[in-house]
Amino acid sequence: GDYVIAGSTESKDGDVLGNHGKRDCWILKLDPLGSVIWKKCIGGSMNEEAESILETANGNLIFLGYTNSSDGDISGAHQSAGLFADFLVVQLDKNGSILWQKCYGGQYNELGHDIRPTPDGGFILGGEAESDDGDLTCNKGYVDIWVLKIDQAGSIIWQKSVGGNDMDRSFNILALNNNQVIIAGLTCSNN
Repeated sequence: GDYVIAGSTESKDGDVLGNHGKRDCWILKLDPLGSVIWKKCIGGSMNEEAESILETANGNLIFLGYTNSSDGDISGAHQSAGLFADFLVVQLDKNGSILWQKCYGGQYNELGHDIRPTPDGGFILGGEAESDDGDLTCNKGYVDIWVLKIDQAGSIIWQKSVGGNDMDRSFNILALNNNQVIIAGLTCSNN
């Protein structure tokens, strides 16, 4: 009956404690009446955003967003802090402590928007990507839809860029029982 909220904050006062820099991921766990059970800022000296959060099969939490930092709670970024963004995945225990954190991306912007469980206990991530290096193997144009399958520990099982010569973005993703994935987003490409 509790609720978990994922977003971001630039505040350093009031209800916000422990902000690391410009904007941090802000995760809150609330009871059924809306009282705060715990709250946590996760980030580095630059900008982080949490876009999607879910409860794992064992009761932990995992969220997807993006980061411009390479310090504080953030390690493994693919570029210099502040210039471009990586997908950011963080798994928390039931009390909000970080179990593990991963950055996925390349030399340009990768923005994670949705994370969903897969039938085998892993996770499917969806968002957008500009890079064709690092964790990405290609880019079909300006911005591609980027889909990653990761295991329970955050290791990449597979990844795929989908798109054309213009901007293509994924906002929602769903893994089906037959190893297929449904992506909802937008395209400006005509090829």
